[in-house]
Order: sequence, then structure tokens, then C-alpha cells
Amino acid sequence: MRSLIGLGQVATAVLGRVGIGQTGLGRWLFRQYLALLPKGETWVEVGGQRMWLDLSDRTQLSIALGSHEKAALARFVGLLRPGQTVVDVGANVGLYTLAAARAVGPGGRVVAFEPEPGNCVRLRRNVEANGHGNVTVVQAAAGEAQRRG
Repeated sequence: MRSLIGLGQVATAVLGRVGIGQTGLGRWLFRQYLALLPKGETWVEVGGQRMWLDLSDRTQLSIALGSHEKAALARFVGLLRPGQTVVDVGANVGLYTLAAARAVGPGGRVVAFEPEPGNCVRLRRNVEANGHGNVTVVQAAAGEAQRRG
């Protein structure tokens, strides 16, 4: 399993870099790869951190392959400094939460909001697996509320 994920991570990066990823050949190769990949939950190393992901879920599969919001994540991490506080609203399974926890370090803090119960369980598991004691997970939605007096 790990070798198949690792192969997918390398192939995604290479095919994207050389411009084959969005061609008919690239899509065909990706479909062949997906047919080999087992579905379901597994541990995957993403950006040097362990994540428990469901490879049946498209978003989580793209996280596992290292292609999910790659440029946005790099820009986000580039803005963070040790000791900062970060609020991750809609943390999903923790891709940004884990990256932020590492970037702000033990002197910083990350508060991750995720309302969906299954994602929240996976988020907590991913935070614990990486020993990020600087993260607080809140199972709730965050948004603007209007009160009527």
C-alpha cells in the first residue's frame, strides 16, 4: 500500500510538471493507477506527517497523492511564523491544521474547527498521531450569527 501511494505521489508530481497530467494519456494513466489502489482507510505520509485517510474519498485521495491545494498550502505555510496563533475553519481531516501546527511550533497554537463528525474523528486522530500538543480541535461550525433582540 505505501509503495503504491508513494508511486502515486511521484507520478502526480512528475506528470504535472511535464504537462501530461491533463492530457488524455495522463487521465488514462491515472485511471489505471486508481484501479490498482485499494479503497478504504489507511495511514499515509503527507508532507512528512502521518495522516489517516479514506482513499475512497476524492479529496482525501488527492491529499494522499500530495496534489490537493498544493500551491495554496505552500503560500499559507509561507505566511506562518513560530509562535503565531492560527484558526482553521473547516479543517476537514487536517491537511492545513497539521502544516500550521508544524510551522508555528510548540510556542504557537492552532484551533481547528470541523463540524462533520467523521472528519472530526479523522482530524483528531491525525493531530494525535503527529504529537501536535499545540492543536485544539473543536467539533463545531464557525460562522456569523445574527441575533434578534
